[in-house]
Amino acid sequence: MKNIVKTFLILLALHVIIAPNVKSETCSGKIYTADNGSYFEMILPRIKEASESIYIIMFSARYYPDYPGSPGNIILDELVNARKRGVKVEMILNRSGRESDAALTKGNMDAGAYLAKKGLPVYFDSENKTTHVKLLVIDEKFVVMGSANWTYSALAKNNEISVIIESRKLALHYMEYFRKIKKECTFMLKTAD
Repeated sequence: MKNIVKTFLILLALHVIIAPNVKSETCSGKIYTADNGSYFEMILPRIKEASESIYIIMFSARYYPDYPGSPGNIILDELVNARKRGVKVEMILNRSGRESDAALTKGNMDAGAYLAKKGLPVYFDSENKTTHVKLLVIDEKFVVMGSANWTYSALAKNNEISVIIESRKLALHYMEYFRKIKKECTFMLKTAD
């Protein structure tokens, strides 16, 4: 497992070094690992402490009405709480036009509908493009990226690997990336506001 973490961090560092429009010297910052169950433990306090903004791009998110205490539900509810205290929260989810992905799209639509009812804007990408990203940008300071979706399996059962990078420059880069993807979105759930 340590070799996997090390490999992921090396690949991440290479991404930062060669990322377009982002110079490596401007992206230095603290890096925290968030593997398997520690992902939930690491991001939840950051969401609870957010004071300005939270931007999310997620390939797959689920809300489980019958399991209110599940990790994914807790994360979604904390996004709602963040919005209630004045934090700007926006989310982009994947939406597929392929019949084979109908369950994925339905799960994302259900999670999006739950959040939209609570006042959060939720956008969906074009059905012709897969958005396989798993990204959070919190308070223009923390960037969370890795393999974990916001599903029960990913948060409670799977082997997943993610990192949290504390870097304002990297956060600004990925906020711009969020805006780029948002422009490509073709569907938005109306909020309750």
